[in-house]
Amino acid sequence: MSSQERIRSKAIFTFFYQYCFLLAKMGEECCTLTDKVKKHECYKCDAECERKKLCGNIAFEKQQYVCAIQYYTAAMQFSPHNHVLFSNRALCFIRLEDYWHALCDGKKAIVLKNSWPKGHYRFCEALLLLGETERAVTSNKKAQELCRNCPSGIRDLIQQHIRLVREMDAAEAEHGNLLMFL
Repeated sequence: MSSQERIRSKAIFTFFYQYCFLLAKMGEECCTLTDKVKKHECYKCDAECERKKLCGNIAFEKQQYVCAIQYYTAAMQFSPHNHVLFSNRALCFIRLEDYWHALCDGKKAIVLKNSWPKGHYRFCEALLLLGETERAVTSNKKAQELCRNCPSGIRDLIQQHIRLVREMDAAEAEHGNLLMFL
């Protein structure tokens, strides 16, 4: 197993470990994701979340990605069910080339709102950047099905799909050329 494959496996394991931990915790508390979300809803929390999110957006615009991540993470303390925060933080992780955390946050955004195209887009992008092009293409197809009622977002997913297929074809062609030399 190459070092890249080990890293990839470790990241995927980490994501699913966190996911299983969340599910187990919810099971122990005898609540659903919706119940968990309702516990955290309050106007003061929403206002503080928005303030921190805005600060994160400003930091992102200044390309201060670490700072933006800190603000988005702080905002999550007030609104842990906010799919936009996870998507925004995933993009910051992508810009910092921390694709494992981007993958996790992209997946969390999807879990929280599976009909929202941007979460799927971030997740597929992270898969691509981790070298999982085939999985990215498959996930993108599924995303297009789930998000078919969102015309603007579906356009982005279709464009991403075209790019992913090109990447996959280029990788296969390169692999074929390498085999010819052996």
